[in-house]
Amino acid sequence: MVTGKGDRFRFSGLEMAVITASFVVTSVLVFVLGFYVGRDVAFRHLGPQPLTARVPVGPAEQEASESGREAAEPAVSPQSRVEVPAEPASAQAVYTVQVRATRSRKEAESLAAELRERGMDAFVVLAEDEGARWYRVRIGRFEEIAAAQAVAERCRQEFGLEQTYVTRQ
Repeated sequence: MVTGKGDRFRFSGLEMAVITASFVVTSVLVFVLGFYVGRDVAFRHLGPQPLTARVPVGPAEQEASESGREAAEPAVSPQSRVEVPAEPASAQAVYTVQVRATRSRKEAESLAAELRERGMDAFVVLAEDEGARWYRVRIGRFEEIAAAQAVAERCRQEFGLEQTYVTRQ
């Protein structure tokens, strides 16, 4: 730093390089530490994120239920929702609302118990897919698809269960 009578405060090129490098290193460290601290805070508030899958309802599940076994269903994105077409009342189809599919039995039973405490008729269904076990958390048995869709929407809105959809039981 060069100063003299009447001179302004100045940095040499080397001093500017050191200041710039210090700023960059400090910024990177703050960013990285903020990422880890934020992740830790989210983990403490939300708990561990569950292993979940959104499975479609379709012909494979219908064929499997007719043969008495569970369907092998691939995972799809949570944004896609499957709408089950309404059937004539004479068919007496029974609908249910699936809120989560997870590989953890403890997690599924815990969610079902929490939903029961909130007044929902929740239960867990075991499904096996090529040796992998999935525990599906479902709510109710509805003869009308409209009633099932209303419960599914309530689960999305009130409980934040975004993977919720209506399925035929």
